[in-house]
Order: sequence, then structure tokens, then C-alpha cells
Amino acid sequence: DGVLQNDISDKTTVTASALHELSENQVQHFSQDKHYFKNDFSHVLNQAALSNGYLFKVKKNDQCTKPVICHYYFSTPNSHINITNYYQCDENSQLNILEIFHSRDPLYINLSNNVFLEQTARFYQTTIQDCHQDSLYLQNTNTQVRADAHFENVHLTIGAKVSRTNLYTDLQQEGAGAQIHGLYSLQGDQHNDTMSYTKHSAPHTHSNQLYKGILKDNSKGIFTGRVRVQKEAQQITAGQLNKNLLLSPKAHTYSRPQ
Repeated sequence: DGVLQNDISDKTTVTASALHELSENQVQHFSQDKHYFKNDFSHVLNQAALSNGYLFKVKKNDQCTKPVICHYYFSTPNSHINITNYYQCDENSQLNILEIFHSRDPLYINLSNNVFLEQTARFYQTTIQDCHQDSLYLQNTNTQVRADAHFENVHLTIGAKVSRTNLYTDLQQEGAGAQIHGLYSLQGDQHNDTMSYTKHSAPHTHSNQLYKGILKDNSKGIFTGRVRVQKEAQQITAGQLNKNLLLSPKAHTYSRPQ
């Protein structure tokens, strides 16, 4: 296991605490927040067999413009890994996260990311999934965006035989925005399933979903994009686009806008 060092620089603006170091009340404060995927089998399993995880927090007005790199490298064959991370960005703060998942041998990984953005906060997250080609990868990302805050997520899928990514973004207050992008490059018998659900809960919010796929051999890709606009959410802007390039006659893709 890696070792997290908060004191590596005297200019650090991000605090990162392992979940086992937090009190039960601190963990419950985040885990009891609304989680759209709380009844999904992957989230239930994640919470029941949690391996590790962190709470990343940026205080009010602190700007972390350089990426915090979280490199997960797994070398034990057939491991079962369940990770839960919480990201808290206080008012007018910024956090950049780069996640890299790589494994030498097949494994099962189940990741839960939970993002909380206060007013005018900005959060940028890039995930590169390059696990062994016989792995199983599951990920849930649950995001709450307050007034004039901005959430940006980019997900690159290269590895794993079967991968599923669920993203739920709730634009809770006026001026909140989200850019949710993804690219999957599949070959062999790989199967990738992405579900992106954006909810506009307030007026003058804006979102964009853009996913692209490159598929060859017998691979399969599924994209389900959903946008929900509450009755009180007037004058919003929402975009959604999924494009795929099929490089063999047996590759299949399914695009399901909702």
C-alpha cells in the first residue's frame, strides 16, 4: 500500500485523511448525504466490504491548481478492492484530481467517489482506467454542486474486461455547472457500460455530456445519458452527445439518450 504524506510541501492547500483516521461522526456526515446510487449493488457491496479510502478537503479560498495525483497500482492477483473517497471543496476553492488505475494481474475493483462543492468552488477530475484486460471495474461518482460552482469530469477507459461507470451530478443551486466527458477504447471481448445522469434542480444551471468510443474486434460499448430538469429549474442549458467509431463488423455500440 502507498503512504500518503500531507507534509511533503509547506505550500500544501489540500488536506487528505484516511477514512480509518476519522471519527464515526465525521464519516457519517458525508456518507449520509444523498447518494443516488445508494441502492445499486456496487455501492452496497462497496460499503459492506470497504478496503480503504480518503477524505480530501480544500478550505475556503484555497486554490489547488496543480493536480493531486492518486496512482492506484495493484500487483496481487485476483484482489477484491473496495475504495470510497470523499472530496469537499469549500467556498471559492479549487481542487484538481488525477486518478490512475493500473494492475499487473486480473482483479476486482469497486470505487465510490463523492464530491461536495460549495458556492463558487471548482473541481476537476480525470480518471484513467488501465487495469488488466481480465479485470472487473465498477465506479460510482456522486456529485453535489452549489451556486456558481463548477464540476468537470473526464473518464478514460482502456482496460478491464468488464467496466461500468455511473455518474450522478446534481446542480442544486443557481449558476451551478458541469462538464462530463468520457472516452472508451475497447478491443477483444471488452464490455464498457456508462450511465451519466445530470439533474438540474435550480434555474440558470448548465451542463454538457460528451462521450466518444473506439471499438474493434468483439467489443461492446453502452452509453446511457440522462438529463432531468426540475419544474423550478427554468432557463437552463443542457447538452448531450455520444459518438462512436466501429473498426470491425462484430463490434457493437448502444447509445441511449434519455
